[in-house]
Amino acid sequence: MGTQIHQKPRDQLDDVAIIGLACRFPGGASNESKFWDLLYERRSAHSKAPSDRYNTEAFHHPSNSKLNTLRAAGGHFLDENVAAFDAPFFNITSQEAKAMDPTARLLLEVSYEALENAGLPIEGIAGSDTSCYVGCFTRDYHEMLMRDAETAPMYAGTGTGFSLQSNRVSWFYDLRGPSMTLDTACSSSLVGLHLACQGIRNNESKISVVSGTNLILGPDLSLWLSNLNMLSASGLSKSFSDEASGYGRGEGIATVILKSVADAIEDGDTIRAIIRGTGVNQDGHTTGITVPNSDAQAELIRMTYANAGLDPSETSYFEAHGTGTAVGDPLELAAVAKTMCQGRETGDDLYVGSVKSNIGHLEGAAGLAGLIKCVLMLENDTILPNIYYNKPNSKIPFESWKIKVPTKAVPWPSNSIRRASV
Repeated sequence: MGTQIHQKPRDQLDDVAIIGLACRFPGGASNESKFWDLLYERRSAHSKAPSDRYNTEAFHHPSNSKLNTLRAAGGHFLDENVAAFDAPFFNITSQEAKAMDPTARLLLEVSYEALENAGLPIEGIAGSDTSCYVGCFTRDYHEMLMRDAETAPMYAGTGTGFSLQSNRVSWFYDLRGPSMTLDTACSSSLVGLHLACQGIRNNESKISVVSGTNLILGPDLSLWLSNLNMLSASGLSKSFSDEASGYGRGEGIATVILKSVADAIEDGDTIRAIIRGTGVNQDGHTTGITVPNSDAQAELIRMTYANAGLDPSETSYFEAHGTGTAVGDPLELAAVAKTMCQGRETGDDLYVGSVKSNIGHLEGAAGLAGLIKCVLMLENDTILPNIYYNKPNSKIPFESWKIKVPTKAVPWPSNSIRRASV
């Protein structure tokens, strides 16, 4: 049973503009241009774990029946020294910097790059009501420091405090709008985006800095996820494939800068993309707490499109969660088919993809990785390919559902609106 939702007209000047972005993603994708190249060239960012993280061989075991071991020795890691940090630039002492979670260090750098990309000088936003939202659910550095409390640095409390991920950004730039770090698991950064859009529409903030962060510094979370059979044996995310057996973990930091469309036009900002609507809900009770609810996902899509006053059948591309799990992929695409593919003409299939096939699941930063991919596709008038899609998932009737997974870059359909969902 679904909830009846009535479509209503709305003022398009209430829409939210993305005016800047920056990213550090695996596979050498240290900026948006390199990220585009990686995706367009169908490359995988999978690699062995860096030797300075932890001894992967000590935890490796080929069988998933052995608890607290890893079947996959690799993942999707940043191609840089994640400990490197220009502390003086951010007015942080060396003692404080040593105690800071590397995700917080990189976040300061990436947020600066995003503000630069938006053409916003930091002195121009100092003291403003600009908000800051950060999605994150890993705390590897905190766990590392707490293993031996006697050696923990003086500033460990502020260096690894969860709230300090966002608060540190607000502190450095002197931002006085809402500032919060969110943990809603894989949806963390997109929930932050939703709250940021609401805040802009409600005049709480003129500008919002929205980020997602994820680093894999120790083995603990990987071991726990492996115990739950969530991780693939290959360390890859084979989205929508019959070969999918779980997801491959990935690292990344991403930031987008938001403003209302009206303010962006008035201020002469470059508008990278426009957000017409966002929505959030919960699965409720399912057969297991980690099992998705396809009906709840469908309700969310319907509600979000209705509130935005848009027709789902006019959207050409859907960036799915697409983790590459045997249970999750079919349930998610069932929700997409029920809501996005009704009334489509023959040959007007909905393109569906997942950036996780290239860079893995960035967990707290995953949503923004998909969003940035979509912004780049819209700007380049091109739908990017999925990789590791050699054998379509036999539980998903792609043809009858009018869903197509692209395996090579294709021009955006000329007869359709350039619109994407994430």
